[in-house]
Amino acid sequence: MKKKTKGILAFAFLGGIMVTSGVTIAIPGIMPEEESDITLTGTPADNFPDAQRAQFCGSSIAKSTDYVQEYSIPTLCTNPLAIVTDYDGNVWFTQTNTGKLAKFSPSTETFTEYDNLSWPPGARSMMWGIDYAPDGSVWYTDEAFDSIWKFSTIDEKYERLGYPTEGDALPQKLKIDGSQIIVNDFTGNKLTLLDPNQSGDVNYLSIPSPVDDSVTPSGAVEVAVGRQRIRLGRGDFFGELALLGRHRRQADVTALGYCRLLVLLEDDLKALLATDAELAARIDEVARRRMAMNREVRSEAL
Repeated sequence: MKKKTKGILAFAFLGGIMVTSGVTIAIPGIMPEEESDITLTGTPADNFPDAQRAQFCGSSIAKSTDYVQEYSIPTLCTNPLAIVTDYDGNVWFTQTNTGKLAKFSPSTETFTEYDNLSWPPGARSMMWGIDYAPDGSVWYTDEAFDSIWKFSTIDEKYERLGYPTEGDALPQKLKIDGSQIIVNDFTGNKLTLLDPNQSGDVNYLSIPSPVDDSVTPSGAVEVAVGRQRIRLGRGDFFGELALLGRHRRQADVTALGYCRLLVLLEDDLKALLATDAELAARIDEVARRRMAMNREVRSEAL
């Protein structure tokens, strides 16, 4: 009986940069749906199976030190992300597991969470960018639904604005600069500007980058080899030495930001290389360079 080896080769790309097709794609913040036991609690934790709650929800127990005061958000498993302060010192943050905006008052040490009636039940989204406007509104990005949200702190109402999504797009960071809102399109390789004072249909001005990858960073992951730190980006891969040499991967790899990984098992890689001579030659060349570099690292450590 043939046993399938559990080695993997991972191709790294940032936000949606095209790479060789494969078997598994891992996206931070969005887990693949699978059947699993779910104990209903009536909280946002219900968005995760029981086996994943310790990982994605934590204990919600505040752990302060002599230098940092930590506070527990009243609602369990909200997954806070982007954060900004207003002119009164209040702290506003997005809740990626609820679609809500929340406020923390340092003076009273209390939280206020604002229900978003437009948010689909059970939906989750990575909300990376947030800023506070002089008119008392909070603006933030929503990557799952390609949207920009405006929340009025005066009437406590949400307004959703669709983001231009020609081709690939991911509204990430957001900054209010005078009379303009500037959004970094993480995968669309452009900056998008809009006037926050517009009413009705919103007009966007998108400025494409004149240089490839100048908006989308080129370094998706960082590989630690001895004391060296090597950044990998568009179409790069790691783990090939372990597969080719049939041993455990030894280098540590760290994601530097929003990152997707495509994973190939050993048998799938062999099948792919058998049909793509150019890819096979490239992996062989990279593997030889990395083996030589590893030998240098080992010799320096002696």
